[in-house]
Amino acid sequence: MSVSNSLLTSSISSVARRRRSGEAAMRNRIIWVGGGPTPEIERQLTERWLQLDKRSAETAVEALANGRVLVISCASAADPFLPIAKERLIDQALRHGLMVRVIAPLENLGEVQTAVKTQFFRAEKLDAAEHLGEFCESCARFDPGPDFSHLVAIEGAQSLDSEQIILLRRAFFDCTRVHLKRLEGGRSATVFLAHAELADSRAGAYPLPFFAKLDRRTKIERELKNYRECTTLFVPFYARPNIDEARCVLGAEYGLIVGNFVEQSEPLSAVVETGRGQSAINSLFEDALRGWRWQAHHGGYGMMVQRPISQSMGGALYNKPANRRLIGYATEAAKIGPVATPDAIAQMLDNLPATPHMVALSHGDLHGNNVRVRLGGQAILIDFASVTTAPLVSDPSHLEVSLAFHAMAAEKDWRETMTALYAPDALSSVPAPRTPTSPLSELWDTVRQIRRVGLGDEKTQGEYMSAIAVMLLRKASHERDENEQGSRRPYLVWLADRITNHLKARQPGKADR
Repeated sequence: MSVSNSLLTSSISSVARRRRSGEAAMRNRIIWVGGGPTPEIERQLTERWLQLDKRSAETAVEALANGRVLVISCASAADPFLPIAKERLIDQALRHGLMVRVIAPLENLGEVQTAVKTQFFRAEKLDAAEHLGEFCESCARFDPGPDFSHLVAIEGAQSLDSEQIILLRRAFFDCTRVHLKRLEGGRSATVFLAHAELADSRAGAYPLPFFAKLDRRTKIERELKNYRECTTLFVPFYARPNIDEARCVLGAEYGLIVGNFVEQSEPLSAVVETGRGQSAINSLFEDALRGWRWQAHHGGYGMMVQRPISQSMGGALYNKPANRRLIGYATEAAKIGPVATPDAIAQMLDNLPATPHMVALSHGDLHGNNVRVRLGGQAILIDFASVTTAPLVSDPSHLEVSLAFHAMAAEKDWRETMTALYAPDALSSVPAPRTPTSPLSELWDTVRQIRRVGLGDEKTQGEYMSAIAVMLLRKASHERDENEQGSRRPYLVWLADRITNHLKARQPGKADR
């Protein structure tokens, strides 16, 4: 090992040991810019093992990487250092995980609030200089997350911006090197397979691989909340990735989740294509999802409600007007046969009669790439960003529509299969099996297994059919996938319209258009 590499490893090892030992000195600095603090505030900070670091607005940026709280204390919005703090300090402090506190006299809080707002700092709650009773305690209780280390070499990060690199260097603070390989899938998130080299580990330098998921901060915060509140005690540990809380970090615009990569597995979509989907579907609903689904039958978070199915799903189009691309797909769908506008279809679904049905926690984004399958058919759930309360029929209908939409086949075979699967009469029972040589027979067999679950969840006939219509319409509204075949989305609109008309015609005194 070269002298420079030895020094690098020694430096990172020292940081890692101190972090693991829980020393308060790691991120205990309160970076104070502006007037103050009072002797009483300084005393309280010291009693809580917090180190006061008074700096000018020009030099404070140097201390942000390993600070705990950035305090900006001013007399008014006219203070000359405020523009510098706004431009150079506030968002950068958020990128490094610091809490930002702004202190001003009570009578000037409004003008200061306007002066310090940034793209990511909303300044919704400022501290009045006259009322700082809880200030020191809140600083002590705040956890800024892992330390930033500029010594970590990040490989494979050419497409990432400066904040995302900061997040990775915070998450892998105890490593000398991290090699990233981008994984396919995900509409907004960027997900990597991460191989790390630890600087100081009793077990060795090369841990098992991680996954590293970058997304907007709000989405990462929501997913972490879902992990803590909904996943750990309800989804078996072997049926989900286990996140490494110490490596999950939040920045100004982005956040990062790090956990164990699910090795020796493949996407459910690939399993279905090769005719092995049935056992994975059984594992998914009877094992991986059982902790949530059981609640509908045993009280707790689940319950019986009475309203239209689509409204229990948040509205057929999430109570929003149809977007332009969906309107365009509906125009194309009219070439297949008469169809209503997307908004009219959504309104019909939302206005169907209220029916009793069971609700519980739902994955919310169950598709062929969000379920991994290990040898033997063990299903593993990933991506918990969309967990929500929904009808029991929501997850199976979502999965079925997604698998069917993305099935690889000639367009003629795909349309014939979709027409048969989503004929209204076919949605009231499990379809009969097809011969093994029929087009998309592997998908057909998997759908039969999913339908057993979805139809078995019904308390009122037509629940699953309504959920399918909603999912077809929603799927059509999404952006086109990179490898999407043909012009399938207009066909989804046509299918959704046909099912919706059938549901409407079943109402007393109603008829098809």
